[in-house]
Amino acid sequence: MDNLRFVARTGSQLQMFVDFIGTMRRWGRGLRRAVAGWYLDKHVKDAAYQAVKYRQRYNWTHRDLLRKAHPKARAIDKDMNALLAWITHGTLPSWDDHPNLRLIYGYESAQTQSVTALAKLIEEYDLTWEMVPTATLKEKEVWKALSKRMPLTALLRNLATLTREGVIAPMQSKWVCQRLINGIGGSHGQAGQPGEGYGGGQGGAGGSRPGIHPIAILSALHKISLTIEESGEHDPQPAASIEDRLKKLQPKSQEHYEQVLQRWKKSRAPHRRQNPDAPEPQPEPTEQ
Repeated sequence: MDNLRFVARTGSQLQMFVDFIGTMRRWGRGLRRAVAGWYLDKHVKDAAYQAVKYRQRYNWTHRDLLRKAHPKARAIDKDMNALLAWITHGTLPSWDDHPNLRLIYGYESAQTQSVTALAKLIEEYDLTWEMVPTATLKEKEVWKALSKRMPLTALLRNLATLTREGVIAPMQSKWVCQRLINGIGGSHGQAGQPGEGYGGGQGGAGGSRPGIHPIAILSALHKISLTIEESGEHDPQPAASIEDRLKKLQPKSQEHYEQVLQRWKKSRAPHRRQNPDAPEPQPEPTEQ
């Protein structure tokens, strides 16, 4: 249980873990301490990001988890105490007293704004698509603002939507694919956002971000192909341009994946010498 924060890297994975383990045991002291530590061991900005992005997964909210685990932050950690109070009771802390919780203010403000004002909030607070009202995800202006700083794997998943909504014009397809090219070899992550893809640790300000998994590119190719087939009145040129570039990225992604796999196998060499008959597990891509 002490390693829960390393196993469950995102809020979604924590909620999945709790939902699964609840079928095998009750909430004892060890489980409560592990879940409480998952929040308290994080930097308050990262904890706020997880709480806002993954508000509910697998029938669990962060409010449910906190009421089960009862985490108690140190009295001097005013930011963490304010965050826990917001999750549990919905009490919005004072902006002047808690500048590290600016993402919470951005999220709360986004729930009641017009489309134009929401687009500005997305850029100002680096909001992700999970943090904006669902009804606004039909608006081109909102998707345009989201796409500017969208994490790489999220960008791949939403390429078809961005193209269909007309956010990605023919000239912009080159810019989009350049971001993917940079991401394949690993690039610096954005502050507060977890790592993407495979083969690396959690992202953060100045941290190394792992590359894009080849399967993610194949999935994006499939969705883009469907977009071209169903283009109808929409201009299929942007989608066709992105499809062509994704096909060129696929071998590069596969090559990088093989390099990561070889490094991982070398790191397992001491374990293999001690247990020569043990099966060789395969690294799995992380969820985002």
